[in-house]
Amino acid sequence: MGTNGAAAATGLALLGLLIWPLPQASGRDAGAAGTALAQASDVPKPHPRARVPVRIRVHPLAQTYPGPNSVRQCTFWIEPEYRPSGTVIVPRMHCWWERG
Repeated sequence: MGTNGAAAATGLALLGLLIWPLPQASGRDAGAAGTALAQASDVPKPHPRARVPVRIRVHPLAQTYPGPNSVRQCTFWIEPEYRPSGTVIVPRMHCWWERG
C-alpha cells in the first residue's frame, strides 16, 4: 500500500471509532442518569424577577436647604478628561438649591 492507501485506511478506522456505539451504563446507573436527565429537561426554569428601578431621594443638608418650596437647579456639560489611555469626553454636572 502506498501513502494514499495508508491515509485512507487510517481515515476509515477513525470514522469507524466515531460511529461505533458506546457501551450503555449498568441498569441502576442508567436508570438514575436517565431520570435525572428527563427531570432536568422537563422542569421549566423559573423566570428571573423583573428588577425594580432604583429610586434616589435627595436629602439636602440643613445648612444648604432653603425650605420646603425650594427647587433644585442643575447645569450639565461635557469636558475632556486626560487619561493614560488617551483623552476621553466625560459628562459633568453641578446642582444647587433655589427658593421657589
